Amino acid sequence: MAAAPVPRSIRLPGRNKEHCAFHREVQRRNKEDTMLTYAQKKYLFAIYRLGQNGGVISSSDVSRLVGVSKASTVKMTQRLSDEGYILKEPYGKISLTDAGIKAASALFSSCLILCDFLKNRVGIDEKEADEDAVRIVAQVSENTVDKLVRFALGDAVNA
Repeated sequence: MAAAPVPRSIRLPGRNKEHCAFHREVQRRNKEDTMLTYAQKKYLFAIYRLGQNGGVISSSDVSRLVGVSKASTVKMTQRLSDEGYILKEPYGKISLTDAGIKAASALFSSCLILCDFLKNRVGIDEKEADEDAVRIVAQVSENTVDKLVRFALGDAVNA
């Protein structure tokens, strides 16, 4: 199976039934995967973001973005590698596997929707909205994220 392309930017569509159905399908597929811990989500999200421009991703880059020591990053990247989410060369570059791309893109989509909601409908500044959206997606249950995303998309009836 070929890796899904990493979207450079995602335009948030209007609140239409097709998009809500699409998001429900993404969430359903995501739930079929094993549950990721908060730390795993945080690292996958960081690797996904760093890889968007197609550059080489190093442990140092990940540790800077996540805000942890390089030793912590090495430990978590080994765990993600063992679980099949990333490929990591010893002392080399990091890349997402198909499973890693699938998990990270679902997190990324939800994060973008919630960030947009926090900025444009709640009035939070962009930096804080981005940070809070990442925290929400990484820390709360997938069921809660799904309901928040549905609400943000205007599908409060099904949220």
